[in-house]
Amino acid sequence: MREHGGRLLLLLLLVVLVGWFWILRTRAPQQADPRSFAAGAEFEEPARLVFRSLSDSVVVERGAHGYRIVWPIRDLASELRIKGIARSARTLDATRVLGDDEGRFGLRPPRHELTMWSAQGTQWTIELGDTTALGSEVYARVGGRESPVILIRHFTARTDFYPEVSSLRDPVALPLSSPIVDSVHVWTREHPLRARRAAKDTWIAIEPAGLPLDPLPINRAIRELRGPVIRD
Repeated sequence: MREHGGRLLLLLLLVVLVGWFWILRTRAPQQADPRSFAAGAEFEEPARLVFRSLSDSVVVERGAHGYRIVWPIRDLASELRIKGIARSARTLDATRVLGDDEGRFGLRPPRHELTMWSAQGTQWTIELGDTTALGSEVYARVGGRESPVILIRHFTARTDFYPEVSSLRDPVALPLSSPIVDSVHVWTREHPLRARRAAKDTWIAIEPAGLPLDPLPINRAIRELRGPVIRD
């Protein structure tokens, strides 16, 4: 009789353990799909992009005549380049999903950040942190602090999510209608320059007045602006 009761008790304990493991399994968080962090189809042609790196930022906006860089310089942006960045965001595939951020991945605050706005006003943001020990991947997070940390390929992060401003510019020749340039205006925040040409190798400064000018770098810059692959 005691043996029968012992077997019944063991069977009961086994049922309880199986039920306990089943409850734990159903309560365990589901692993996120590595492809679920990608931007949606509405970001095929984003209306605005803001690249941030610590205290620096680059802003690109879409207008009636294509994309333009509006900060920290004002220039045409390469439409192919911007659409390539958007394509990388829409096809983003995490190599691993790590879970919660414990402050070990360089995301508090992030090293770099890209935010895109769609034409409908929706927003997609990716934050980028440290590089892994082997250097082939970068810790990242999409959607804010409540989202899990993921790993993405370093090449994608470096090329598309925090590029140099020069790589975003439209690499085309300056459309100068006249073969002769008779004046230049070099704009900088601290020291703007205006100058006019008095002769082939003579430039006179208008602002600041009286500044002696070397014609060689000015003429060299104009020749570069006529080139077919302007980058800087």
